[in-house]
Parts: sequence; C-alpha cells; structure tokens
Amino acid sequence: MLSSARAYLDLLYDAPEYARQWNYRFGALRQASRTPHVPLQVPPLPPLTNRLTFLPPDDLSTVYGFGVNTRLATWFGVDSVRVAVPH
Repeated sequence: MLSSARAYLDLLYDAPEYARQWNYRFGALRQASRTPHVPLQVPPLPPLTNRLTFLPPDDLSTVYGFGVNTRLATWFGVDSVRVAVPH
C-alpha cells in the first residue's frame, strides 16, 4: 500500500477517534487541575489500526512515574497521571 493511501486511511478512520480520546483526556486533566493532589487515571486509548504513518505506537503508561506521564501531569498542574490498569 502506498504511504499516501495509508495516511489517507489513518486520517479518515483512526484520527477522529484518537483526537476524541485525547480531547476527553485533556478535559479530565483540566478538571483534575482544579483539585489539589489528585492522582488522575485515564482510560487506555482504543486499539487503532496503526498503519505507522499517522499514529505513534505509544501512549501514556500505566506507571505514574513514566516520563511522558510526569510531563503531562506537570503541564496541567496535577500530581500524577496514568492509564488505568484494566481489571
């Protein structure tokens, strides 16, 4: 499959759901920033096709101290953030 076709499929099918999930996360982070000392857990992103053109294969970690998690928490002024561990 041509790269342009993969990119088109990413934008058409995966990008809207990916953006919706991150917008939810950003809203949860803004809400949590209003309450001091809240460890925030967000749901994992749904499985996406990941054609390696548009979406990176990584996400936040289930570990509070993971680098991306701590930087995101600092940016929004919350104590910590992580992906909820499925039960």
